[in-house]
Parts: sequence; structure tokens; C-alpha cells
Amino acid sequence: MSEHKLEMQQLSQIYSEETEKSFREVLDSMDERIRYRRQDPQEKLIDKLGDVGMPVTHDDFDYIEHRIYHDYVAATDFQLKDHSHGEESWKKNWTPYE
Repeated sequence: MSEHKLEMQQLSQIYSEETEKSFREVLDSMDERIRYRRQDPQEKLIDKLGDVGMPVTHDDFDYIEHRIYHDYVAATDFQLKDHSHGEESWKKNWTPYE
């Protein structure tokens, strides 16, 4: 019974969000749905990757390359300890695309 109540609350929240939109927001959401339906599967994949934080533009890739390069230079040129490949590296929480 509590699952049903929770589902009804979620549905009412969605309904409330949809009915409180301005005219411009309604048009924008309709355009977004139409664009998504007509979109190429490859473009959908790129959008989903961007939503989860993966790099999708050349600027993103350049940023990551610079980060990796500077980490490498610091570890080799200055003989600093590389924390990415240490003894406890398997416990590390990786956040490569900040």
C-alpha cells in the first residue's frame, strides 16, 4: 500500500511540474521531445555521454590531455609520488571528468 501511495505522490509531482510551466517552457519541452525523437542514434549516445560527464567536445579532450600530461610530468621530472598507481590505488574513487 505504501508503494502505491509513493507512486501516486511522484505522479502528482510530475503533473504539478508540467502544469506550472509557462508557455515558453511548454514550447521548449515540446521542441526538445521532437528533437530527441528525430535525432540520430549516434547523436543520442553523445548527448547521454555528455549527461553523465564524459568528454564530448575537443575542448573537453584537450582539458583531459593537459591534466594527464601535467600529472605525468610532475611524476617523472620531479620524481614525485604518483598516487594514481600506488599500493592502495584500487581503493581510490576515480573522478576523471570533473
